[in-house]
Order: sequence, then structure tokens, then C-alpha cells
Amino acid sequence: MPPPIEAPRDTPFPGTIRLHVDATDTARGLFRVKQTIPVAPGRRLTLLFPASLSRTSAKRGECMSTDGTYLAVFLSNKMSPRWRAWYAMSDDERRAKDEEGFSALRAWDEKHRDVIVYEGGPLGKTKRTSPDGVADVVNELTVFVVVRAPSHEAAAKLFENHPHFTIFPCDAVDVMPLLSGLPKA
Repeated sequence: MPPPIEAPRDTPFPGTIRLHVDATDTARGLFRVKQTIPVAPGRRLTLLFPASLSRTSAKRGECMSTDGTYLAVFLSNKMSPRWRAWYAMSDDERRAKDEEGFSALRAWDEKHRDVIVYEGGPLGKTKRTSPDGVADVVNELTVFVVVRAPSHEAAAKLFENHPHFTIFPCDAVDVMPLLSGLPKA
């Protein structure tokens, strides 16, 4: 077990901290931040992070950990028989199914609020950047959410009989652990 962390104290940093902020996606409220903190070899540095800024049920003061944290991505093939049946419904039928589905989603969210780290939401149109440039593409990624669970299996089981594929026409949900940075040398 590591030694306890000393109480924080405000001291001048003996170097230059670089901060790069990419604010090119403000329409979706996304900011990518890269901070570079030079540390002399052999010098111990403890970084303390503020409380999670998530708008979800994460406990105040709790930081998002990669240990036991899982990304769930719902998949939909818009050409599948389930989607063809969805598109074939009348407006009234689809409205009734939406009401049923949204009610079931609220109930699922409430039942799982203690394990939801980030509520996520629906995903929009996709642009793919590759060595060939930027192109519009279609994929099956539909909705995402981040949850905490004691194991990968437990995280996957949270989504059994989820309204996105018992009421709405999503095909499946892929659940994967969020991994930490590079392995220690």
C-alpha cells in the first residue's frame, strides 16, 4: 500500500507547465486538454484532481477512475429487419413506441443511477479522418453510456434486456473497459 498523501499545499512550481486546449468542438461542448508537467528525475510529484464535473450521479469529489469503468456503445444496423419494421410503423405507432421506450429508459437509468458514471447520449453523423483525408461515413454506433462495475462480465450484464433493444430497434450493446495510460516501464 502506498504511503498516505500529504495535505495539499500551494507552492511555486519550478518549471514551465504547458497546457494545450483544443476547443474546436464547442458546439457539442467538447474540449480536449493536454497538459505537460516536466518533473526532474527522482523527484516525487503528487497531482490532486478536482471533483468530477460529470452531470451524472457520480458522487461529488469522486474522480472518474479507469479501474472498473466501462464504455457501453449501442449498435444499430439501419438496414436491418428491425429498423425496416421501425420505419414501416405509422407516426402514431412510432410515437406510442417512443413513449413506452423513453419511460423504460428513465426507469433503467433510475435503477442503475449508482453505477452510471456518465449518461452519454445519442451519437450523430460520423466523419472519419484517415491518411486519405476526411470523409463522411456510416457506422452502427448509436448511443453510449459509461458505467462502473466490479468486472467486465458484470458491466455487460447491466445491459441485458435494455430498452434500446427490447423496445427500440438497436441490435446490441458492446461493453469495453476504459483503460489507463501506457503501462509502467
